[in-house]
Amino acid sequence: MGRGPIVTKPQMKLCNKCWHYYQDLLEKDICPCDANYPSNMKKGYRVRKEVWESYLKVKNERKDLIKELAKI
Repeated sequence: MGRGPIVTKPQMKLCNKCWHYYQDLLEKDICPCDANYPSNMKKGYRVRKEVWESYLKVKNERKDLIKELAKI
């Protein structure tokens, strides 16, 4: 049985206008806050800069903790 194609989530990118991280669903570096963003397109996720960076920090700390626990 074949599986469907592997779908990866778009990378989060920082918007220089609104200072939110956003999913680049269009892969054109257009934030949903931009006037050129198509109105019929799904907006995706937008996250405040501080929230996203703290999430990444905690995620990396958890990876380190899991590696340490695996050694024990």
